[in-house]
Amino acid sequence: MALVLRRLGRVELARTFHRDIKNNNDYFHFAVGRTSAWADDTVPETPIDSDSYISQFRRGMMFTQRIDSSDVCLLATRRNWANGTVYDEYDDNYSSTIQSNSGATTLADATFFVVTDEFKVYKCISNNFNGTSTVKPTSTGTSVFELSDKYNWKFMFQISASDQTKFLDADYIPVRKLTGNPLHDVTGEVDSITIDAGGSGYSSAPTVVISGDGDGLATGTATVSGGAVTSVTINTSGSGFSFAFIAFTGGGGSGANSPGQGGRRKW
Repeated sequence: MALVLRRLGRVELARTFHRDIKNNNDYFHFAVGRTSAWADDTVPETPIDSDSYISQFRRGMMFTQRIDSSDVCLLATRRNWANGTVYDEYDDNYSSTIQSNSGATTLADATFFVVTDEFKVYKCISNNFNGTSTVKPTSTGTSVFELSDKYNWKFMFQISASDQTKFLDADYIPVRKLTGNPLHDVTGEVDSITIDAGGSGYSSAPTVVISGDGDGLATGTATVSGGAVTSVTINTSGSGFSFAFIAFTGGGGSGANSPGQGGRRKW
């Protein structure tokens, strides 16, 4: 029988492990062992997953230290913002048939977030039709903002000085859930809609209908050019959406849609 542990399953295992330590549900220790020298100190042996190897390690332990709640943090891949780079848009439709600009087939592999030299983390909402990013994002406001290079960014959080010292390295950044700041800690916003087919025959802008499991306050305005819908501007992002469906009504035309009338939602 084949078994596939999906990415979400691996993420949830990491979160469970993190919660166990943070909430003192269980106790974990870090151990240091081996008093004898390696045959080559620059190339230590590879650990073996066997009961015998674990027993050997335990016999050679010199000390252990309990892992405290302050010693753990969830991590994400580090992607430094660099002038002249094309970043992927955040898109929940990436798959083997809908790839990102970078060629990623999953959102987890897409280059949709960056960390700047000020240790601020941003999510790319729109990349100006796969254009290059030439202006470093700096805003720390709660709304999506557009820069002169036509990139739209959303500020996520700033890595604290203590987390920089303890967890930041060349490959990973620490990730903290924002607490006590509901203005930033908002889930399920509809921040952008990508048009896959503009339709035809539109003499005026159709009404954009955004529905789903959110609070119902997400609204947008369509732009029409040459009888086709070319873009949608988000007026109100709403909140609490885990999914959203996009539909266009009126305007005298037909055929405008985003993927499967479901939209490429940019949360």
